[in-house]
Amino acid sequence: YIAMFTFSMIFFTVFFGGYLLPIRIDNPSFKAIEGYLAPLTMLGKGAFGLSLYIWLRATFPRLRYDQLMNLGWKFLLPLATGNLMIIASYLFAQKVYGTAAGIGVAAVG
Repeated sequence: YIAMFTFSMIFFTVFFGGYLLPIRIDNPSFKAIEGYLAPLTMLGKGAFGLSLYIWLRATFPRLRYDQLMNLGWKFLLPLATGNLMIIASYLFAQKVYGTAAGIGVAAVG
């Protein structure tokens, strides 16, 4: 559980603002209190992430190795290749013909 909590803390630090509160309050007297709330905010975000992590692991079944390989080779690899082709076509059309053509090519793709 320590590794899961550490991952949760790193995840919320990188993607959700770390120790910052989820809401902004522009009151000058609140700025002094905000520093004291930072550790509690970070621990609260970490606890939320840990509970979400445990909930997802308990809800979804664990896949076998052959199921993961089938998922990767039969679904995710073609999906990633198609995504690469669409993005490359978009960038080429945007550079050569302009933004509208790039959006059109991406929409058709």
